[in-house]
Amino acid sequence: MKRPIRILVVALAVSAVNTLAGEGAGDDVQLEALAYEALAAGRAADAENLFVRALQESPQNAEAIAGLGFIRMREWEFAAAEVLFERALEIAPDDELLRSAHQDSRFWGRLKKGDEAAADGRGWEAAAQYRSALEIKLGDPHALERLVKLGPSSAEAAESAQMASSHREVR
Repeated sequence: MKRPIRILVVALAVSAVNTLAGEGAGDDVQLEALAYEALAAGRAADAENLFVRALQESPQNAEAIAGLGFIRMREWEFAAAEVLFERALEIAPDDELLRSAHQDSRFWGRLKKGDEAAADGRGWEAAAQYRSALEIKLGDPHALERLVKLGPSSAEAAESAQMASSHREVR
């Protein structure tokens, strides 16, 4: 999981540094660039402080908000990351890197919830989370492997629960 996050972080760091090369880069953009450099170097605490400072300068800085999302993902706090990426996408809805990061946070969040449910013996709930992850990333081997490990009874229970839920919604 670290590799996709690192690729996105490096891409955003390069983008921020390129923005700095333009004339009139504001303090928030400079702080953002430094934050992404710190994050790419593995200094998450420094990066977080710099992203927060950038947001104090410019609360609508989508890249700084996304930077906080990347930090949350590195901490395996996918629900928090998802919220941050959604907020960033509200500001920059056409940004493909943000869209991809949002999708990743949703996907890994479902896998994490599924893993927690499986560890607690709630196989049907785990299967439902893994299926939800597969709806986000069709055919992903991480989700498929987990679903197969649960066995057919958990997968069938998840499917039955999903059908019952959609039946209630139709009524």
